[in-house]
Amino acid sequence: MKRLSIAVAGVCVAIGVTILASLPAGSQGILSIPYVRLQNATPGTADSGHLHISGTAIVDTNLGVGTLAPTSPVTVRASGIGFEQNNGPNRLVTKVEAMAASLGTLTNTPLELFVSGSATPSVHIETGFVGIGRSAPVTGAEVFGISSNFGGYGGMYIKTPAGAWPFYGYASGSVTAWTYLDGTDSNKWKLVNGGVTCMTATTNGHVGIGDNNPQNSRLSVAAGSENGINVTSSGDGVNSTGFRGGYFVSTADSGDGVLAGTYGNGAVGVYGYATLGTSYGVYCSGNFAATGTKSFQIDHPLDPENKYLNHFCTEGPEPMNAYSGNVVTDSRGYAQVELPDYFESINTNFRYQLTVVDDSDDFVLAKVARKIQNNRFVIRTNKPLVEVSWRVEAVRNDRWVQQYGFKTEEQKPAEYRGKFIAPELYDHPQEDGIAYVRAHSRPPAQKRGADKRPSRP
Repeated sequence: MKRLSIAVAGVCVAIGVTILASLPAGSQGILSIPYVRLQNATPGTADSGHLHISGTAIVDTNLGVGTLAPTSPVTVRASGIGFEQNNGPNRLVTKVEAMAASLGTLTNTPLELFVSGSATPSVHIETGFVGIGRSAPVTGAEVFGISSNFGGYGGMYIKTPAGAWPFYGYASGSVTAWTYLDGTDSNKWKLVNGGVTCMTATTNGHVGIGDNNPQNSRLSVAAGSENGINVTSSGDGVNSTGFRGGYFVSTADSGDGVLAGTYGNGAVGVYGYATLGTSYGVYCSGNFAATGTKSFQIDHPLDPENKYLNHFCTEGPEPMNAYSGNVVTDSRGYAQVELPDYFESINTNFRYQLTVVDDSDDFVLAKVARKIQNNRFVIRTNKPLVEVSWRVEAVRNDRWVQQYGFKTEEQKPAEYRGKFIAPELYDHPQEDGIAYVRAHSRPPAQKRGADKRPSRP
């Protein structure tokens, strides 16, 4: 029996004919014709000293290169390069080492894959860059790129079975970050950096920063003892046309729902406005405090284009309500003053002031003849038909004050002792200001509670 085999010695390919002869009984061995080189001449012409094969050769079932025992239809066994195709300057090779195998070029030229006879490569590989649908990086820093050659969407999916975690990762030295779709947690999309889940997006469009389960808001920020949102902008930091422009709540002791300020001269830390007279530019549900003056400001009635007119609140050590008016006594010198029907339900500790308005030469006296009862009191003058200006002041006694009371003097919290509302008035730097401390430090403790949203005024 004859077998045609091809073997590789080094990188020199040769072909030889091995004759498996019928030997006499008892004899062993293989008779081999020495290997000869494949011809260099044009196929179909004779070349002395070379083997010339034309037509199709089938040798048993498998063809071996570098082996007499091929295990596949074509088996190449070699150390180093096993296959090479070149056109002179470019060389495409396959290479098998002890621990790795590769397909590539031995010259500084890209490796490209084509399909469907297209002139544009589907995959382009060169040193430091792999492109799908394109053959050049957008920037020198790009090592992998995808280009869509059609309109609409174009990109890449990473698909896993349901309940798994398809992810895309990054690493810089020992620090890793990745994004993934968590199939075990309602298919939330998550962003992780340094082992910390920084952001979560749900399938219904809710986004949480530091909150892995955002439910009640399109954007939920859970910041712990840090600032939840810090906006620095030369325009509008937050601009919304929705039902609420922003909703900010602090559940920490000594925390701030919103901290806003300015260091500019004539600037405004918080500016609220309402375009309708029935609306509120600023509404406070709870106590309201100010370290400076409290005032209203309007366009000056005598020069509205160029001036403001400011009027200021009267301060006192108690929360007070004031009521006033004018009344004329009757023919007997008596006048009854009617107060609002809610007066006694929200006030206590009444104070009276009476002023006679009279242009005669007589000296007229006025007094409170009967104190407030059933939301009215009686004035008496020593002459009839006298005009009296009256004023009643009372300490607030509504349910808010009954529940929470008020403090005229109080101790500063421990974290603000040694600090000042206005440090510059006591020759201290701004770092000793309470406002500075609130802006640059964190409360010592957190107190989490139920989310109690106030009703909209």
